[in-house]
Amino acid sequence: MSPTTLAHELGPTEAGEQAGLLNGQLKRYKRARRVIFYTMVGALALLTIASVTPLVFGRSSAAPP
Repeated sequence: MSPTTLAHELGPTEAGEQAGLLNGQLKRYKRARRVIFYTMVGALALLTIASVTPLVFGRSSAAPP
């Protein structure tokens, strides 16, 4: 549905509210995707650091401290 038909059916104020609502939802969706993406990247980085650290210091992960 194009914005013009939406405005024609709902009237100017209701169409503006509808467009604002969709815009807000889109911003929230994009922000949520970005948060999830960076959370995954951070978790992967921590996992990589945790698995590489014993190799750097010459200990196996099975050995007691």
